Amino acid sequence: MGEQIKHASLSPQNFAEFRQRLMTETEELVRWSQSILRQEPIEDYTPTVGLELETWLVDRKFHPKADNNAYLHYLDDPKVVAELSRFNAELNCDPVLLNGDVLHQIHREVSQVWNRSQQAARQMNLHHLMVGSLPTLHDGMLCMETMSEYE
Repeated sequence: MGEQIKHASLSPQNFAEFRQRLMTETEELVRWSQSILRQEPIEDYTPTVGLELETWLVDRKFHPKADNNAYLHYLDDPKVVAELSRFNAELNCDPVLLNGDVLHQIHREVSQVWNRSQQAARQMNLHHLMVGSLPTLHDGMLCMETMSEYE
């Protein structure tokens, strides 16, 4: 990931190409949406909601640990997947109907996945954190060597 980027500045031609691709994708989305709406009446739509939680793997001093490959292999849970960097993992919950006790259902599932992931991290002498920006991360750690092996 990211290896295809050869330069950091964008030319007017890059922006023109981006606009054209965006227009093409938008037109395709409109065609697809119209097709779906013709097949399924909107009143039959059942709203659902899901959840994904991005997490950090850290050592005992709370420094990022670029070890998601070993961690994911050890955990072996399809609801926990790699993120862009090897410091991170993503926890996922199944979509549920958006009604009734939906928040309790999501809480129950994310707690179960979180507990399994925490246990695996502890067994590997790691900690698993739910935090947006890790204060112990510095720019030098963000390089190709710490990119996830997964695509």
